[in-house]
Amino acid sequence: MLDKGRFPRVAAYLNASRDHFLVITDFLLYECMRGNSARNFSTDFSRLVPYVEQLVVLETADVIARFEPRREGLPGRLISLEDTELIRRHLRSSLHGLDSKGPSQSFLDFSAKCRLFRDGLLGKSNDMRACLDEIIQALPKNEISKIRRDEPSSELFQWQLFNQIGRFAAGLYQDNIPLPTEPSGIYALQFRYAAAYVFLAIDWRLCGLEVSRSETDTIHNDAIDLTYITYATFFDGLLCDDQRALRVFQRTMAFIENLLVRFRMI
Repeated sequence: MLDKGRFPRVAAYLNASRDHFLVITDFLLYECMRGNSARNFSTDFSRLVPYVEQLVVLETADVIARFEPRREGLPGRLISLEDTELIRRHLRSSLHGLDSKGPSQSFLDFSAKCRLFRDGLLGKSNDMRACLDEIIQALPKNEISKIRRDEPSSELFQWQLFNQIGRFAAGLYQDNIPLPTEPSGIYALQFRYAAAYVFLAIDWRLCGLEVSRSETDTIHNDAIDLTYITYATFFDGLLCDDQRALRVFQRTMAFIENLLVRFRMI
């Protein structure tokens, strides 16, 4: 995951200040831990061992989706102190060659926990894409063109987009995790994930691509990649080289900030 081309930027960011932290999500961990969990994780994260105290691990998406959405202390509530210490401890052991006995049961349990919600999200990805197609087709073309030019959208379009995203978000997760009522729902993980997905779909349309694509791998990759964009909206930004991901993040963040100002929630 942390390839040679990307790592210098990560290292530069972490070296710039001890107050800089690298946020690790459950989806990222699962991707690193497939197969031989301990070995694969240690291989992918070996370059981060010198920065072990600057790594923080978030709660799983299933847990975060159940949080009461509110501004106060939000980033801190997303962090799992237990899992952060587990990962730090494992990396310290890896550094000193203490992992020869294999992964602890707690580490294996953590790997399984990371996988569960990912599988649930991917199971819905085809239905999500079909819903997106309907949403994007209903949006005014002139307003979508404004997004391409980074021009302000009309008040009516902003409300239309807000309502469409809310409708989309309501069907993202398990039936027993309802979308919080607006406007506090803006702080909910599922609302921000839905917003990022809609802005990705808008980006496809701006680039002349079809919103509905049947390739399962592509759909699944989009679903996973958007989780990183979503979590970045709760923190200080997204560190990546993917220009589309950066565009989607910037547009999603601008939309969220506009809503927060409108609802006087910042």
